[in-house]
Amino acid sequence: MPQPNLTDEIIKGILNEMGPSEPATKANVALACRRFLPLGRAALYHSISFQSDDPDSRDLEYVPAFLPVLTPASEALLDTLADNPRLGDLVRSISLDLLQVSRPHAAALIRTLLKNYCKKTEALEVAELAGCRPLDFEDTLEEHGKKLRSFTAESVVWGPGGFSQALGGMKKLESLTLIDSLDKWFSADTAGPRPTFRLKHLDINHHSLTNDVFDFLTRSSRRSLETLTLPPDLDFTVNLSLFKALRSMQYVYSGRSYSKNAQNDLKALAKCPTLQLLEIADDGSAGGKITGWEAWDLLGNLPPAVSHLYVGGLNLLSSYILKSLQNHAVAPTLSFIQLGKIIGGGRKGSGGVQRTVGEMRQIDQVAEARGLSVVWAGYE
Repeated sequence: MPQPNLTDEIIKGILNEMGPSEPATKANVALACRRFLPLGRAALYHSISFQSDDPDSRDLEYVPAFLPVLTPASEALLDTLADNPRLGDLVRSISLDLLQVSRPHAAALIRTLLKNYCKKTEALEVAELAGCRPLDFEDTLEEHGKKLRSFTAESVVWGPGGFSQALGGMKKLESLTLIDSLDKWFSADTAGPRPTFRLKHLDINHHSLTNDVFDFLTRSSRRSLETLTLPPDLDFTVNLSLFKALRSMQYVYSGRSYSKNAQNDLKALAKCPTLQLLEIADDGSAGGKITGWEAWDLLGNLPPAVSHLYVGGLNLLSSYILKSLQNHAVAPTLSFIQLGKIIGGGRKGSGGVQRTVGEMRQIDQVAEARGLSVVWAGYE
C-alpha cells in the first residue's frame, strides 16, 4: 500500500497545531522514526514551561541557593537543558509560574535560562511574582531581555522603578501583555527613559491603567501598533487617531460605569482610519445590560474601514438594534456583525415573543439588503 506523501512542512504544521499541552504526543512522534526525530524534537522544545513547587509539600534537606524550588518535572527539564546545549537552541518560548518563588530565585532562573541554556528565546511569560524588593528580577530582564519579541506578565508585582527599567531593556519587543501587572509606583516624573520598542500587539487587563502609563507604553509604537486590548473603567479617553497602523481593537467596559468615558472612547473610534476589526465586550458586572442609544450610537460612529464588528457578552434589545440598522448609515466596508444575547425588553407572553422574533427577522432583512451578515449568541 503506497504511503501518503507527508512533507516536512505538513508534519511541522500538524505538530504546531498540538500546542504546548501535548508533550507526550510530540515525544512519540520524535521516537517514531529517524526522519521524524528532528521534527518532533523541535516541536517538543519550542515552548517549555516551569512550575514552582510548594516547599511545604516536599521533604528537602537542601535547596541550591541559585535555584527556586521547582516541581520534579521542571527540575528534570532544567537538568536536561544543562546536559544538552543543543536542545536549548530549539527553545523559542518560556513560561514561568513563580508562585512561592522569591525574587532572587526568580531572577536566577531567568538569567540561567536566557543567558546560558536558551539563548534563542523570543517569548517569555512570567506569572505570580510577589514582593517588590530586591530588584534582581528587573535587573535580569533589563540585561537579558534584549532578544525578546514577546513578553507577558500576569500578577507580577514590580519594584520601585522596576517596570520602566525592565521594559527599557526589551528593545526588540513586538508583543506585550500585562494582566494585573502594572506598576503601582509608576510616575511620569520619575520613570526611566521611554521604551524604544515598536509594539505590534498590546493587551492590557488591569483596573488602574492611567494615561501616563498608557502613553509610556505606546509613545514609540504609534506607527507600528496593529492590535490593542484595553481594560474597563478607563479614567481617560484614548486618542486612537494617533495610531496609524491599528487594525484590531478590543474595548472592555464595565457595566457599572458605562457612561461618558465609554461613549467618548467609542466615538473616538471614528477617527481611526485603519481599524478593520472592532470587538466590544463587558466585564460581566451589573448584568452587562445596555439599552438605548448608549451602545448603538456606535453604529453611526464606526471607523471608515471597519469590516467586522463583534459585540459580545451584552444583553441587547432587538428593537434598538433594528432601529439602529434602519437609521444609521454604517461604514461602507462593514460586512459582518456578531451580537451578544438578544433580549425582549421585558415583553411577556406569546405576543411579546412573537414581536421580538419578528424584529429579529427584520434585522436579517435589513442587514441582507445592506450586504451585512449578522449573527447573535441567542435569545432570552
